[in-house]
Amino acid sequence: MRGNLKRTKLGDVETFWAEGSGPLTAGFTFRVGVSDETIPIRGITHMVEHLALQRLGRQPYTYNGLVDHLRTTFFATGSIVEISDFLRAV
Repeated sequence: MRGNLKRTKLGDVETFWAEGSGPLTAGFTFRVGVSDETIPIRGITHMVEHLALQRLGRQPYTYNGLVDHLRTTFFATGSIVEISDFLRAV
């Protein structure tokens, strides 16, 4: 898969993509995570991730988010229309 990875810039946003079989999955990642939080605000990034996704409710596609030490990521799997709607909504 690494050899098929392509890099594109859409305005100021750097994107990476690869063609493949199977369902379409897309997402975005921010360089902010638990390591950016001080003790008094520990968990705030995870709370923001939940608040961003909560408003979506039930959808016909699969979506989720995660926060690790360095990143916050939102992703979804579905049709191109569903993925576009997800990315705009989040």
